[in-house]
Amino acid sequence: MELAREERGAVTLTRVRTASCEIEMTDHGAQVLRWRPTGGPDALWVSPSATWERGRPIRGGIPLCFPWFGARDGGPSHGFARIVRWTASEPEVDGDGVRFRHVLEPDADTLSHWPHRFRVEVTVHAGTELRHVVRVENAGGQALSCELALHGYFAVLDARRATVEGLARAPFFDKVDAVQGVRGDEPLGFGSEVDAVLSPPGPRVTLVDPGLGRRIEVDRDGAHQVVVWNPGPTQRLADVPADGWRSFVCVETAAVRERALTLPPGGAAVVTQRVGVR
Repeated sequence: MELAREERGAVTLTRVRTASCEIEMTDHGAQVLRWRPTGGPDALWVSPSATWERGRPIRGGIPLCFPWFGARDGGPSHGFARIVRWTASEPEVDGDGVRFRHVLEPDADTLSHWPHRFRVEVTVHAGTELRHVVRVENAGGQALSCELALHGYFAVLDARRATVEGLARAPFFDKVDAVQGVRGDEPLGFGSEVDAVLSPPGPRVTLVDPGLGRRIEVDRDGAHQVVVWNPGPTQRLADVPADGWRSFVCVETAAVRERALTLPPGGAAVVTQRVGVR
């Protein structure tokens, strides 16, 4: 296992190369920034205009949205977990891959946004596949409800040619048009803004990218929903180049809205995501 560290702005990156993969991760948000199985191209996308500052999100990779999803009055969008420093353990050899572990617990800043006692542990196993295990514990004396999403930005050659399979007959809420319904059998395509919360019948969805000739399979457990997002050409984001929307598709394992996690006092929930490239 080869390990190196790099300072990018105010953020420290840990880069590990093993026989099976190369991965970059940071304690800023416990966020995977790069994962490339040996012999293949990068599976994840990071914006060339990303901001590398403490207290601000990094556009790309796999940020963790917690304890809420989306905008919230008086609090950071998608929660505080992706913009704070987590406690990190040293990476460990995991077969022919590597394992990272990060922990987040409340402090004065998080309590000012969300007055609850909690513990979140993120374990990332990287090798020929990339696996997240997120354990959320309720450390308080009252029942706790929270939202969680693994906001994966997956690299594609051209989003206009990409599709997502595994969503047939899935109930959905379309956040763009604020409508809900049930999808048909056709794969989900891109070209205009897409922002939808779906509840697929099976545990796997697949991002099909004919441009790079590959399929990225995303399996989930412990979370019933998938969020699919791409801003399209009309939604302008300060940290995404004008044509950057064509380079990624977000496929997110999620427990949000009516399917948020509900934990009794002392209770815990585990959400797992596995990503494979075929």
